[in-house]
Amino acid sequence: MSCEWYNSRRMPDEPKNPAAVALGRLGGSKGGQARAQKLSAEQRSAIAKKASLTRWQQKRERDFEALLESQDYLDYLEDMERLEAEQNGIDS
Repeated sequence: MSCEWYNSRRMPDEPKNPAAVALGRLGGSKGGQARAQKLSAEQRSAIAKKASLTRWQQKRERDFEALLESQDYLDYLEDMERLEAEQNGIDS
């Protein structure tokens, strides 16, 4: 059962059942540990590597976007265009 369905059926001022909340916390706190115990060391390592690569990829994308917006990068591009034009003028 999805949470959206449950939350849409429950009245906003109606309190949650404390026993159900406690059971949900209990199962949720055991879930990650139980999954880790079922996985082999190789599987856990692969999952960790994938998570790490995703985090670093997101950081690289943010850094690249910041670089594109920076004035230093724009100055660098102008310098490279100027140098290329000078070299093309000298080589031809």
